[in-house]
Amino acid sequence: HHLAHAASAFYPSGLVNSGVHIIDGVGLFANGDHVSTTIWDGADTKLSLLQANNEPGFATQSIGLFYSAITYHIGMGFLEEGKTMGLAPYGNESEIYAWLQQFVKTQDDGQYFIDDRFIQAMFHLSEGAKYYRWGNPDPTLIPLMSEINRILGSSRKKGEGLTQTHKNLAWAGQKILEDVVLGLAKRTQQLTGSENLCLAGGVALNSVANGKIVDSGMFKNIFIQPAAGDEGQALGKLFHRLHNQYKLGRFFHMKNAYLGPIYSDSLIQDALLRYSSDLIYNEYKSEELVRIAAKHISEQKIIGWYQGGSEIGPRALGHRSILADPRPKNMRDRINFQVKHREWFRPLAPSVLEERAAEYFDAKSPLPFMLVVCKVHPDKEKIIPAVIHVDGTARLQTVNENDNGLYYNLIQAFDHITGVPVVLNTSFNHAGEPIVETPDDAIKAFMRMNLDFLVIGNFIVKRK
Repeated sequence: HHLAHAASAFYPSGLVNSGVHIIDGVGLFANGDHVSTTIWDGADTKLSLLQANNEPGFATQSIGLFYSAITYHIGMGFLEEGKTMGLAPYGNESEIYAWLQQFVKTQDDGQYFIDDRFIQAMFHLSEGAKYYRWGNPDPTLIPLMSEINRILGSSRKKGEGLTQTHKNLAWAGQKILEDVVLGLAKRTQQLTGSENLCLAGGVALNSVANGKIVDSGMFKNIFIQPAAGDEGQALGKLFHRLHNQYKLGRFFHMKNAYLGPIYSDSLIQDALLRYSSDLIYNEYKSEELVRIAAKHISEQKIIGWYQGGSEIGPRALGHRSILADPRPKNMRDRINFQVKHREWFRPLAPSVLEERAAEYFDAKSPLPFMLVVCKVHPDKEKIIPAVIHVDGTARLQTVNENDNGLYYNLIQAFDHITGVPVVLNTSFNHAGEPIVETPDDAIKAFMRMNLDFLVIGNFIVKRK
C-alpha cells in the first residue's frame, strides 16, 4: 500500500532523486502488518524503504487515525478530515492542546509516539468504532474514555451546533498534526540527504500542514501527488510496474491532474438535447465563450464550469469547477449556503494566473494542485475577501497557460474586466455528492443547484 503511494508521488514528480514520505490513516504492509508512516529514498527508477512504523495489530501509531479520531469527535464523519482542517483556524490555543500533547510525543530526530489507548478510546466514544466494526471497548479504556468526556464533552452528533470546545479541539488536533508532519519532513531530509521531497498518503491532502513544510525552507523542490489519497493507488501501481517490472526509464512529469476522459462537443450537445425542455443554450467559439463567461462572473453570477478531462484527486482545478467573483465578501456564504448547502466555515479557493501569483500571495513556487495554503498579502485581503480564510491564508491554485489554456484565458479575461487576476473556485458538486464527471452529471447538477449559468464545452446554458 505504501509502496504504491510512494511510487505515485516519486515517479511522476520530475525529480531524479528525492526523499519521499508517506503518511495516511492505515494500509497493509507486505507481511500483513498495518502501516501508516513510511520514509523512502527515490533515485531514478529505484525506491528504497528507509523507515516504517508497521505494527502487527491495529495502527496505534497512526497520526492520520489520530486526526480521524478528532474528526469523529467533532461530528464531521468518515473521511471528512478536510472539514476539521477548515474549522481549526476558528479555534484557539487552550487547555485542550496541552491535554492532547500528553498522548502524542514528538522527538528531536523527527520521530513521534502516540499513546496506543487514545485513538481507540476516541473511536469508541464516537462513530469511529462503527467504521472498524469494533465491539465493546476493552475495560482498561474506560477510565480514559471518562476523562475524554470530562475534558471534551460527548462527541457531537451530526446537525448539532459547533461550540468553542469543538473549534479549540480542531485547532489543537491540527497543530499536533503539523508538528508531527514537520518532524517527519526533517527526518526524511536527515535520512536521505536530499533537497527534494515528494509527499503522498491521505495526510498529504492537509494543505495547511503542507504549507508549513514549504515555509520551513527545508527543501528546494516539493512535489505533492494531487491524488494523494487511495485514489492515487492505481497510478502508483502502474508506475511501479512500468519502472520495475518492464524496466522502462522515467518519461512522465505530472504537471496537471486532468487525467479523466474528455467528452466531445457532440456528446455534450446530445446530453443538452435530452434536457432541452428545461434549458436554453447557445454554442460559441472559445474566445467569445471565455469573454461572456468572464463578464457573467464579474457581474457576480455563479457559474458551473465543465471543460476537458476531469481531475484525478479531490480538488477541482478548473475542469469541474464552480466559479465566482472573489471580490464580494458575501460570495462565500452565497455559495456555501445557497448553492452547495454545506457548513458555514468551509473555505473557497482562489485560482490565480501563475505569473501574477506573487502579487497577491506568499507563493514561493507554482502551486497547480491546490494542496498548499499560503498567506495572502495584507494589502490584497480587501480585494479578494471571498477566498481568504479567517487567518489570512488561502489554499491556492496557480494556473499555467500551457497546462490549462482555456481556464487561464478565462481568468485573464476576468482580469481585463476587473483588474483582478483571480477567480473563486470550488468543486462542481452539491454537498455529500461526488464531483460531476459526465455531461449528464453536470447538467443534472446545474438544474438542481442555484447556479446562474453552466459553461459546458463550447455551450453556455441557462434555465428556461
